[in-house]
Amino acid sequence: MKRLVCFTFLSLLKAAPVYAGDTEVLEQVYQLVRDEYVLPAKIEQLAVPSLKALKEIDSRIRVGDDGGRLSLYANGRLQTTQRKPENRQDAKAWAALTQKLIKAAQKASPELMRKDFEIVDTILAYGIKDFDVDSTYYPDLELSRSPASSGKVLRAYSERVMDNGILYVRLGAMNKFSREALATGIRKYPAVKGLILDLRGNPGGAFKQAVEIAGMFLDGGIVASVQGKEDDSVEIYDAPDGDILGDKPIAVLIDGQTASSAEVLAGTLQEQSRAVVVGARSYGKGSVQKLTELPNHSRLALTNALVFLPSGKKVAGEGIMPDICTVGELETTDPEKIIQRHKKTAICVRQERGSSDLDIDVAHTYLQQNIKN
Repeated sequence: MKRLVCFTFLSLLKAAPVYAGDTEVLEQVYQLVRDEYVLPAKIEQLAVPSLKALKEIDSRIRVGDDGGRLSLYANGRLQTTQRKPENRQDAKAWAALTQKLIKAAQKASPELMRKDFEIVDTILAYGIKDFDVDSTYYPDLELSRSPASSGKVLRAYSERVMDNGILYVRLGAMNKFSREALATGIRKYPAVKGLILDLRGNPGGAFKQAVEIAGMFLDGGIVASVQGKEDDSVEIYDAPDGDILGDKPIAVLIDGQTASSAEVLAGTLQEQSRAVVVGARSYGKGSVQKLTELPNHSRLALTNALVFLPSGKKVAGEGIMPDICTVGELETTDPEKIIQRHKKTAICVRQERGSSDLDIDVAHTYLQQNIKN
């Protein structure tokens, strides 16, 4: 009798590999994209790429889109064709359609049947990146590094005093300790004559930390603003009075891996004429993500606001252009000639520069030229 019950239970599991909780997760994610994404969005902009990601689990599975219908193929043979929802913004209908196609794919794929618990997590992780590179679906509560990160393990903070009283500081990330570490470092050297702030490889982090750090070097004025989906959702961040460096010159180093709040810090100091920016064009991630926990204990970090510099310039997709570009076809490695030739250059590509001493040499030379006696 026990064997019969066990066999019946296993048979039910095999016959029903799609779980009710998955439908709930799909519906909630689709709703969030429809209702909370910073720009007007259609659910199918996420749903279709997610379904096409079934091939990431089994390369023999393909989903075709002819505009009005989605067709599932296995080994190049049609398995099913389903019409898209009549109301294209119906999250519940899209979740049901997604599950229908997953079920059809499982019938044709032992691999998909075997990985039934992973399917929704996998396709949403791929789909959300196709939809918006700055948003992320996390299958569990362990949050990964920013997509802008090179993956290298970097110390979050380091400092040293260079020739001619110039303080070099590297910030590897923006966290709750960044502002205090930087302020303490500056106070330790009251005779400092200039600052090199190295943000190369910094993937960003805490936005408010970047705002506070920028405010340390400004004597009032706008640091940045954040614009949500609604027109009246603008939030402006201002700097307090007082400059911790007393208007001593600053050079900020950036590269193609400088992202998010680190870009805001560099761009703000540049626009407020408080620092010269040296290096390569930055990543271009200036956006804010809202983190939502989902019913299956996964999380969705969805872009729900964009960040703007004091001038109103958007960072997302554009990045920060350095005042002095150190990449490309350089005819010389002489810092003075690079400063002379490449100031305010119109073209500067994205490139990882974390190991380049040239950037530091150029910044050091620039500060020496601009130290006030």
